[in-house]
Amino acid sequence: MFNIILFIVILGILSLIKAKLSVNDLPKLTFHELRHTYASILNGNGIDAKTISEQLGHSNTSITMNIYTHSFDNKKRESAKVFDTLQKSVNSVKN
Repeated sequence: MFNIILFIVILGILSLIKAKLSVNDLPKLTFHELRHTYASILNGNGIDAKTISEQLGHSNTSITMNIYTHSFDNKKRESAKVFDTLQKSVNSVKN
């Protein structure tokens, strides 16, 4: 009985999300795609892997980090800038 009620609640929530996406001309996403997006946004904003993993109900962080999170281009550029700054610092110490 509990599983049926939970299933109905989840379908209702998913229906509300799809309606909001449609009204705001945003692409339609499946529930699974929303989980990936949620995990990636949290990860991209510095939330630790353990917290994200627990929120998604995963048994370990490797599932979360290897399957559910995806990198963003702005974070890739940011990390390249950090490395460039470190490299310049090392070079200035050598000279």
